Amino acid sequence: MRENLKTIFFIIILTVLVYGIVTYLSYKDDKVCDEVVIMNDGSQIESRSVISYENGMSTIRQCNGEEVDTPTTNIKMITTY
Repeated sequence: MRENLKTIFFIIILTVLVYGIVTYLSYKDDKVCDEVVIMNDGSQIESRSVISYENGMSTIRQCNGEEVDTPTTNIKMITTY
């Protein structure tokens, strides 16, 4: 009985640790500003991420924390560096 309890406790600790590491790395990656969005009019926006939706709109998360909603057709290209 005592061995089973130790095994269960070890699995719980391991699961929490792995979950914490994955969450931290995901959060850290979301803060990296490594994308450039080139619009059809030639303007460029440095961004953290671009999320495109099925309704034809995209949300651009800029490096300064602001979010811009624009029709996806206004985006010419997205590059990473």
